[in-house]
Amino acid sequence: MFQEVAMVVTVATCERGRAALAGCSGVRAVPLEEAAPAHAEVLWRRAGTTGPEIAAALSRARAARWVHTDTAGVDDLPLPELAARRVVLTKTSAYTDAVAEWIVTAVLVAAKGTPAYADASRDGRWEPGVGAPRLVSGTCALIVGDGAISQAAASVLTAMGATVTPVGSRSPSGWDALLPGTDWLVLACPLTERTHHLISAAVLGALPVGAWLVNAARGEVVDERALATALDSGHLGGAVLDTFSVEPLPADSPLWGRPNVVVTPHDAWRASGAGRRQVADFLDQLHRYRTGRPLHRTVDTAAGY
Repeated sequence: MFQEVAMVVTVATCERGRAALAGCSGVRAVPLEEAAPAHAEVLWRRAGTTGPEIAAALSRARAARWVHTDTAGVDDLPLPELAARRVVLTKTSAYTDAVAEWIVTAVLVAAKGTPAYADASRDGRWEPGVGAPRLVSGTCALIVGDGAISQAAASVLTAMGATVTPVGSRSPSGWDALLPGTDWLVLACPLTERTHHLISAAVLGALPVGAWLVNAARGEVVDERALATALDSGHLGGAVLDTFSVEPLPADSPLWGRPNVVVTPHDAWRASGAGRRQVADFLDQLHRYRTGRPLHRTVDTAAGY
């Protein structure tokens, strides 16, 4: 992908990134926020750096050849400019296991009726069977998205005895036909024009009564008004949601305060050691870049994932 690069590579990144690169041979770390990135070949976007900040830095870094992001999603990055300038975009692998485990946990929370038991426990109620628990074994999970996170979650759910069907985020032919037999509709796909409000009233209505929605993708993949309506009707068993169209989730959102909805604050990625994994992943990629080897987890900037 790349020819051997100069001995010293200039990387523009935030203060945390520069601290992580301190002492790295052959690397000159410069501030992302200043004019210094003009000659930077590499932009390292750490968690907390916004898409507009990367866009501004990219407009100054005319020598940029590669952008690496510590985020799982890339929808807020300047993808058209990256594509037009043929700047390579890669993303971290630091969250794969954490998000896959969150998905499996979400399915178990739904299957075992954990919210109802938690409510009873807080109220001091001894109420056997209140959560109407059931086995995951023998159920069917439809996972929208076929990347590393989906594959990892599918492996565990399959080992638990569930039938798991992953589908690509481009909604291949026949996707709708799978919905009536789906117990757990799991979202682990990128946000693109194709997937915006992919989970519509029609999709939710095609699920069987009692099915659950698990969203580890982006909030905008779900039509939240349609979701609230499906929950109000009693058609859905419930939802475990990590992302939302507006974050933090507004206090007046109809998704708050429901006994069958579990909200986590965009935390599916969070697990001890995440920062170390981000740094290790970038350093491995940087070594590949400096030695002319192909980079891992490149993003199709035209497609958006």
